[in-house]
Amino acid sequence: MSTAQSQSLQSPAQLYSQAEKHLTDVMINDVIGPCAAARYYAYANLAAYEVMLHQKHPAGYVPLTGLLPNYPIKTYTTNDQVDTPLATVYALLRMGEEMLPSGYMLEEPRNQFIQEASTRLSPEVVQLSRAYADTLVKKLVRYAAQDGYVKTSGYLRYTPDTKAGSWQPTPPAYGEAYEPYWATVRPFFLDSATQFRPARPVPYSEEKGSAFYRLSKEVYDSTRAMSREQNHFSNFWDCNPFALTQKGHISFGTKKISPSGHWIGITSLACVQKNLSLEETVRWHAW
Repeated sequence: MSTAQSQSLQSPAQLYSQAEKHLTDVMINDVIGPCAAARYYAYANLAAYEVMLHQKHPAGYVPLTGLLPNYPIKTYTTNDQVDTPLATVYALLRMGEEMLPSGYMLEEPRNQFIQEASTRLSPEVVQLSRAYADTLVKKLVRYAAQDGYVKTSGYLRYTPDTKAGSWQPTPPAYGEAYEPYWATVRPFFLDSATQFRPARPVPYSEEKGSAFYRLSKEVYDSTRAMSREQNHFSNFWDCNPFALTQKGHISFGTKKISPSGHWIGITSLACVQKNLSLEETVRWHAW
């Protein structure tokens, strides 16, 4: 069975979830960490959400003007000649293609998706649907470019503090601090990164009776006696997109799905199992 035929037999939830999987595969290839992955998923699903919102106005959908800071899409014309399922999934893939470092890898699945759509839709509808989504994607790409993330790559590298209790790179990889300037990136729904301040960590102490020592010892002891299932769970939710393993004198890295990728996968699985409509599937992935 060809790819186009297999796509035509999929439910709406399966079709959208497959597109999400394509995004995840590219992020694994690019070794995208948790924060950046969440950002890419958010903008890609935002594009699909906007297509669905303005084409179908489904129940449970709300305009995002006034909710997202400086949001550029205030009105968007509904076009009755646009095929909404095509435009929605196409927008998701195109947004990922524009934003991800190796977004070019999404060109093949996007073309396969268009090929399948062309077997059941006229060339005019396919072209109109793509143009409709492309116009929206361009606006969102410009919006994403203004969130401050691109600037963080030009900042000075974070230099760890040398005083006791400060963060330090750890073996085996001794990796750099991950996204130390993330607080400067424009949030989506928060007014700023300071809106919800976490409780301060317990004070650093090497005294055996201290809270810090007890908590550290608990982690250490737990890792010494982990069951196979616990080890599996730990690796599943590990935030490191490139896990370095050492065996004797040999070191090898494993590319992994980020926690945000797991949550997208869990959402996709739930939507497929519940056989949700495309409208509901898009909404659950976007929110």
